[in-house]
Amino acid sequence: MDLDDVDADAELDVVRPGTSLAEFHRLSVAAVTEPLISAGLLTAGEAARLMARVDEPDFLGCGFAYIGAWGRRAG
Repeated sequence: MDLDDVDADAELDVVRPGTSLAEFHRLSVAAVTEPLISAGLLTAGEAARLMARVDEPDFLGCGFAYIGAWGRRAG
């Protein structure tokens, strides 16, 4: 199928310290910590560091990505 006028747009949430997204980020890391430690993919110290990092003033992280694409059938 051929498409005309194809385009896309995206937005990315930036996680900053002291925001609700930072708390969500911390809780997300906490939720996966035990399985990752059990699998040998993360140490307890690394997990603690990741959770503490969101409170540091220079922390910036990527949150949710919102991506849309569109086009119309040619012809």
